[in-house]
Amino acid sequence: MKNLIFIYGGDAFRAVEYVKFLKARFNEKNKGLFNLTEFDLEERNDFKPVVVNIATMPFLATTRLIVVKHALRAKDAPVEQIISAIKGAQNTVVIFFERGEPDKRTKLYKYLAQNAVKKEFKELGQWQMKEWVKKQFSQEGKTIDPQALEYLVAVKQGKISKILPEIKKLIFVSQPIISLSVVKKLVTPSYEDKLYEIYDSFLSGSQTSEILKKIDRIKLTQSEFFVWGTMVNLFRNLLLIANEPNKNPSVLQKRLGISYFLAQKASHLTQSFSQLGGYYQALLDYDVKVKTGKIELSLALDLAVCKFCALEPV
Repeated sequence: MKNLIFIYGGDAFRAVEYVKFLKARFNEKNKGLFNLTEFDLEERNDFKPVVVNIATMPFLATTRLIVVKHALRAKDAPVEQIISAIKGAQNTVVIFFERGEPDKRTKLYKYLAQNAVKKEFKELGQWQMKEWVKKQFSQEGKTIDPQALEYLVAVKQGKISKILPEIKKLIFVSQPIISLSVVKKLVTPSYEDKLYEIYDSFLSGSQTSEILKKIDRIKLTQSEFFVWGTMVNLFRNLLLIANEPNKNPSVLQKRLGISYFLAQKASHLTQSFSQLGGYYQALLDYDVKVKTGKIELSLALDLAVCKFCALEPV
């Protein structure tokens, strides 16, 4: 059905942007917002106005646009009424939008999967993300140095929502080629970015001294307790990941509720479950010693980094 569109996927940013694009195109053709209505059923589980609006004729126009968000998450969806309204609405375009992976067991999903024009936005892999970034610069007549590209994607955790604002800033640089020095000068890592820098250090085979230097930089603006808590949480997640039989990043992200960046990095773990289990226990032992005043937290951080770097790959 051309008047029924289903947009979903793990890359919520691109999915949302696509919905915005369709709305803007509709407004441009129809010169006004009288025939555009949106419903977010995650905030308010009320299908009655949705069904009524789908069935309503356009006002002084040939087409209406109805955007229905998170209908598959809502409880007690009157699927038969929705389907009936859609079938009878020849002059209405209905967009169903789901953030993330939809529940494929629901009756509404099965109907949309069979009848709607589907647009899935999957999380971009590392190579795809880099190609996407290069394309954004190319559209503005710019190119980005490979090292600068690596740094930009890494420091912003491979998240389009974080990378795009930086691209919009970097395109105003006068040079045609965006260098690493320019990116480091203009792209300031946020607090969250710095924590992911630690994650990346542990998961990319960095040397002990390199990890300690990064932690020291973060400690200039953040408390040692928060850095320590972040490390303990990281290795708790790594322990869960190591015990998972399927290391596909998308599967790990969904099953464990972790970020795609961490899932992608951790999917290449070289340490065994038993090694990480022993290491996580060591972190807990250090934590007890810190809380009982036997060692300082700064020493615990140093010992933890050294102990991790001493783990042998399997």
